[in-house]
Amino acid sequence: MKNIIFILLFTVVQTAFANNILTENQKLATTCKIWGFLKYYHPNVADGSENWDEQLFTILPQVEKAQTKEDFLLILENWINSLGEVKETTPIAQPKDVEYFDKNFDLSWVTNSKILSKSLSKKLKFIEKNRYKGKQYYVQYDLYSGNILQFNNEVKYADFKLTDKNLHILTLFRYWNYVEYFFPYKYQMDQKWDITLEKMIPLFMAAKNEDDFYNAMQRLTVKLNDSHVVFYRHSDPDSNKILNYFPAKCKIIDEKIVVTEIRADSLAEAQNIKIGTVITKINDKTIKEIIAENRDLIAASNVSFYLDRLTESVLSGYSDTVKLEFLQDGKYITKTINWYNEHDSHRNEYKKGAKIKKEKFKVLDNNIGYVDMEILQVKNVPDMIETLQSTKAIIFDIRNHPKDTNYAIAEYLNPEPKEFVKFIDPDLSFPGRYLEKWH
Repeated sequence: MKNIIFILLFTVVQTAFANNILTENQKLATTCKIWGFLKYYHPNVADGSENWDEQLFTILPQVEKAQTKEDFLLILENWINSLGEVKETTPIAQPKDVEYFDKNFDLSWVTNSKILSKSLSKKLKFIEKNRYKGKQYYVQYDLYSGNILQFNNEVKYADFKLTDKNLHILTLFRYWNYVEYFFPYKYQMDQKWDITLEKMIPLFMAAKNEDDFYNAMQRLTVKLNDSHVVFYRHSDPDSNKILNYFPAKCKIIDEKIVVTEIRADSLAEAQNIKIGTVITKINDKTIKEIIAENRDLIAASNVSFYLDRLTESVLSGYSDTVKLEFLQDGKYITKTINWYNEHDSHRNEYKKGAKIKKEKFKVLDNNIGYVDMEILQVKNVPDMIETLQSTKAIIFDIRNHPKDTNYAIAEYLNPEPKEFVKFIDPDLSFPGRYLEKWH
């Protein structure tokens, strides 16, 4: 009986001890969230009166040394207290005619966290209710500017050292909180943004050189699942590296790369590359292997777009040659193919008149109108309406970036003003929330 009681007591003590120990990952993830929350919500921080990067650099060594959960939470509470008093303010009544888009808005971690104490949660909740209501220092929003959201007042580090762990953490914390509060499509991501933070921290912490750091950044941006995201790594100004390309445009079909367009006819002909040529391996890797190993390195919102970007990526590089396996007449043939600089590899596109002039609008079979919104301009709208008004229907092709013709077209399609599109604008008085507006 005594042995049983001892085992029970030992188990209870062990469990209590385990619950009191936080991993480095847990401490940093929590610090990231609180650092970002205070940056945009605390009245004495959001106005820019604190050097907020320096505050992070000061707190990080303390966080690292914290041995227990109590030690860690005490550090956070003392940190918040050091920022000065937050005065209780009169709540702002929500206007009746305002609609909020709240699919991205989630501060539930403030009260539901398994790590934060009740007193710390209460303190953060108080700051939320009495948040900063002036002009945000760290983020600006101008509806009429081309940039929309701007982060102009961040400290820039001219001597940014790619081996500096603190700067690695700062970069992750900044980027994660930009997305957390100001990325309108966060709710569409395949993976919750909180989970992304937990998974990315080890990569940023382990980065020992330039390649490691940029690899971590690239993997972070890919988690947005947005095809508009492109990660660029600028080469050293003194570098003599030249990016070379395959002399043809290709597409991945059934885990094979198929040539769909020749970009440099003489170069392609010299290497027996034709439309329909099938590539099955690149540098001894199958296309299936290449598809799998690059999924976390190329941003795309869908598989089709990912495969298109992947094709462009794997058929270019800084070497002069590439080893390819071709499927030709039922046989597999391996050859070393030359890559060329951008001008030579895209030679056909540089020829005079090489680009086919596309029609802005036309009448298809069965009297159906078609409009290419990518090239239609406002000045073309009257002619387009005149030509297509007697058709049975009109297809407006927006698989592209239209040139702001929506309002001009709407004037012809609607006999009187009509709400037809809803925009969401960030509410900087309540970071993370968006206002819905009909236009």
